[in-house]
Amino acid sequence: MSSFSKFTTRHANRLSYLSSFWGKEELLILGLNLAVHVAVQAFAMIWMPLPYFSELSLHDGNMYYRISQNLWPPQPITLLSWHKRILLPVLANIVFPWEKHWSFLIIGIGAASLSAVYFYKIAARYARQPFSLTVLYSLLPWLLFAAHVGLNEPLLMLFLLAGFYYYLQDRPWAYTVCFALAMLSKELAALPVLAMAVLLWRRNGWRRAMAFAAVALLPFALFCLVYGLRWGDCLWCLKESPENPLENSFSWKTGFWWMYLTLRTGTHSSANPWVAAAYDVLNQMLNVLLLLAVAIGTYRLKRLDKELAWYNAMVSAPLLFLGRNQYMLNSSLGRQFLIGALALIGFQNDLPSLPFGRNSALLLILIAVGMLVLGGLWVFLYSTFFIHYKLF
Repeated sequence: MSSFSKFTTRHANRLSYLSSFWGKEELLILGLNLAVHVAVQAFAMIWMPLPYFSELSLHDGNMYYRISQNLWPPQPITLLSWHKRILLPVLANIVFPWEKHWSFLIIGIGAASLSAVYFYKIAARYARQPFSLTVLYSLLPWLLFAAHVGLNEPLLMLFLLAGFYYYLQDRPWAYTVCFALAMLSKELAALPVLAMAVLLWRRNGWRRAMAFAAVALLPFALFCLVYGLRWGDCLWCLKESPENPLENSFSWKTGFWWMYLTLRTGTHSSANPWVAAAYDVLNQMLNVLLLLAVAIGTYRLKRLDKELAWYNAMVSAPLLFLGRNQYMLNSSLGRQFLIGALALIGFQNDLPSLPFGRNSALLLILIAVGMLVLGGLWVFLYSTFFIHYKLF
């Protein structure tokens, strides 16, 4: 076969794959996600100037913005944990470098929307109502608000879900690259990488598992080494900043202890003690519901695919040992538990079909609307809406 024939055949195969990947449902999901995010952002922009969604955000997004301003500092400019998540600041300098505020929004909204497409592709393999499940995934408040305030969870979920999808497609290089990019998005991706290595060990033996883990972790290890040489500490990736004790991020006391302690001592989030108490109780109620939902959904996955159930259990169970900072606020805890979002598939028998034709559809609508409202509320909360208008 001539070089020209090989070239045309290769590109024909790629076009064929793209056409099979993007069906009507996938395009509809992408369009609906983009429409919801653009509508939320357009409404939010009425109240908040553009910098409040990255540079001036009350959440971690402001730190990623600072890192993007100087990708090669002589010393760490913020907490080490934020420096480990280098992919978002790097992309912010590529996507829209002349106006990085827009970069963070474009990356967040685009990654969240694309991750929903991959969620649908996975759910369609197992569920009768993958579209309904994807609607719920798309409106998870922890994902929705993260897409607007410069956080890295949308990127993390895009690469984790893409990686698992390509694992189901038995495309080793594709899922290895996706998990490697997930590691550069957030160090929490080490749990899915380990879980995937276990699946590969059970399916293909320890050599395949070791090869996957080595290649998936290599870019992150090289990044840590290069910056370690720059900062004079090659072990910095294994450390926490002195001003952020390890117990704030990880603890053997388990999340249940931190939930109790938060209720007992309070977060003092408002000058009004009644508002602060209500806020603390609401956060812990949402935390309990979140933990129950992930546990029940993961258990139910056994009926569909034991391998999927084990994978989700391995990435979710260690999150019970996150530290105090994560369990104080549901908006923080839910972002970590996004890596167990495939537990939603375990509820596929509880969802009505779309278009809605049964009374039970009302519950799905209420849940979806409630999550959208909560996610939209957090967009304002972490963009200083409440501070400016003294509502909190």
